[in-house]
Amino acid sequence: MVEWTLVGRDAELERAPGLLQQSDRRSAGIVLSGSAGVGKSRLAEEIATVAANLGFHVERTAGSLAMRSVPFGPFAHLVPDSNVENRLQLLQLTRLQMKRRAGGRPLAVLVDDGHRLEDGSLALLELLATNRDAFLILTMRTTDPTPDAWRSLTSDSRFEPMALQGLDDDSIQMILEEALGAASDETKAVIVRLAGGSPLLLKGLLFHGKQSGTLRQRDGAW
Repeated sequence: MVEWTLVGRDAELERAPGLLQQSDRRSAGIVLSGSAGVGKSRLAEEIATVAANLGFHVERTAGSLAMRSVPFGPFAHLVPDSNVENRLQLLQLTRLQMKRRAGGRPLAVLVDDGHRLEDGSLALLELLATNRDAFLILTMRTTDPTPDAWRSLTSDSRFEPMALQGLDDDSIQMILEEALGAASDETKAVIVRLAGGSPLLLKGLLFHGKQSGTLRQRDGAW
């Protein structure tokens, strides 16, 4: 699907450069929380782009229920090729590998759905956060259960919380106008109401509406 212009998140984006550039490195990162479809992943990517523009090396991964049984699975592309089986040693080797990949630049790590990581990966994030080796950009879905290790990682003041609510009607309408162009007031009102502030749901409504013919043009307008 086409990525639309990010709207309605100016306040969060304005905070990002200051957090990334803290001279005292007080903050270990950001935790973006909210319900499904509210735009956490998109905002996290935008913050990662801010980090890259400030000279950070950015690594990306995501938590997955399917990978919960695989130690360090989401970080498999970063785990060094070695015969080490001791998990603490593997943790340290992976940490050093990430720092090497950064090549002397500051490191930022984006983890989408971080609350779905298994314990080994959460231990790696804990190590990175404690040593301030990386600025962590984490997202979590507030409707999902959270493991103890995740709550331990994110519960103290070292992370900046950003709790995202659904977009307001004006922001949804801006996305709608970018996606459709000319549309009747009735069409816009119905779609804005059905989207309920969710950019993801809005995308689904437009895609399936066009596919099914429910949403169609008449005299140049939708």
